[in-house]
Amino acid sequence: MADLLIITIREGNETVAKLLNDFFYDSYKKIREKAGINPVDFPISYYDLVSRVIEEMSTIQSKRLYFLAYPTAGGVWLSGEFSNAKTSQITYQWLYSNIKLSLRYDRQDFVEIFWKNSHQYKQYYTHGI
Repeated sequence: MADLLIITIREGNETVAKLLNDFFYDSYKKIREKAGINPVDFPISYYDLVSRVIEEMSTIQSKRLYFLAYPTAGGVWLSGEFSNAKTSQITYQWLYSNIKLSLRYDRQDFVEIFWKNSHQYKQYYTHGI
């Protein structure tokens, strides 16, 4: 499925990309839910997928698939949205690595998405929004 998403990005197929985004979002969410309040470690292939998508998205100019930047570069697949699961040390390392990857490709927009999501995540959990 990961390779299919990469091919889909390269081909600019928005319909299939949305379906795969939903599939992966649900997969990551299930792992977080299963962990409960414990730190979440994802399979290495999930971490690798996020980085691969960021890298692939960094090289294309089309905005049609830009929605994939939010769950990947923004960290949503790894940290979640409105999840009680704690972020593990390994996940933090991958999130940091993904920021560096975005910077390597001069994608300040991806870094901005990450910090916006991180700020929203912190606000939600520290203020109980």
